[in-house]
Amino acid sequence: SCFPDSSTSLVSLNFACLKGDIDLDALESLVARSPNLRSLRLSRAVPLDVLQRILIRAPQLVELGVGSYLHDPESECYDNLAAAIQKCKSVRSLSGILDVATHSLAAFHVICPNLTTLNLSYAPGIHGSELMNLIRHCGKLQRLWVKPSVLFLC
Repeated sequence: SCFPDSSTSLVSLNFACLKGDIDLDALESLVARSPNLRSLRLSRAVPLDVLQRILIRAPQLVELGVGSYLHDPESECYDNLAAAIQKCKSVRSLSGILDVATHSLAAFHVICPNLTTLNLSYAPGIHGSELMNLIRHCGKLQRLWVKPSVLFLC
């Protein structure tokens, strides 16, 4: 909300480390008026329904940090998010999956073929077969970050 309404030149926005409440309406508005936004890294405070609306407004993103990702894959919110992710064909870097329900990762499989960077170092809940299944969809992957303990579980 500190950005003036006339601000339209934002290229990168990273508040993944910030704790506390976020003005979600102001965030959506800022993203909507930033056609040059290429990198967006969100915090845990951004719920999935807002992430879905942001992705619809910013399909041009190249780098995406999703924050917390806990949701039931049988829900309407999950379906809406999966549809929004599918339109983000420019994403090459995926990170920030802080909390995750591993059975929900399939929503990201659609953008995995174009990923060159996958940072799962903050995703302690992904390991073993879930990790291998996600990586299997990433044919262009050049950089993979995981917690060292994850490698021993694979």
